[in-house]
Amino acid sequence: RCGRFLLDASVLQPLAIMGALALAYLVHERQQATQRSAMALSRALATALDAELNAAIAALRTLGQSDELRLAEFAAFYRTASRVARQEGWRAMVLLDQHGQVVFRTTRPFGARDSGPVEPESVAQALALGRPVIGGVTRGSQPDPAFAVRVPVQAGGRYVLTAVLPTDRVLNVLQR
Repeated sequence: RCGRFLLDASVLQPLAIMGALALAYLVHERQQATQRSAMALSRALATALDAELNAAIAALRTLGQSDELRLAEFAAFYRTASRVARQEGWRAMVLLDQHGQVVFRTTRPFGARDSGPVEPESVAQALALGRPVIGGVTRGSQPDPAFAVRVPVQAGGRYVLTAVLPTDRVLNVLQR
């Protein structure tokens, strides 16, 4: 009886080892496949988000070349900016001068006094670097969070043109 048990054990032991090795291999392969899938998804999301931000930057650059802004016809430029903000689904557009002072904000009537930019750090950064800057997420005067896409423009002066995008825009991109 003891001999029979040892014989059975000696036959089953290599099978158990082979089974364990096969299982470890399958687990490793599954982990690799999951990691590749996660990397592909991350790249796709980053590409979609880049496309959304680049579209906003391109729109701001185009708007920044308008004759209205070049000629400092701010009331006319305000109307254009308001229309573009609505069409693009942006919360607002803000025009700031070279000192970071708000010229207008499309969420307020033209000419209304303004307390200044919600996030002055990114305004200063856009002016100093001379390139587009994406601001941090803030609430500002609205209850829902948003972030600023800021583009410095040279048009009869030095300005920072800002699109205020609700964070829902990013969420919509990620859910597509």
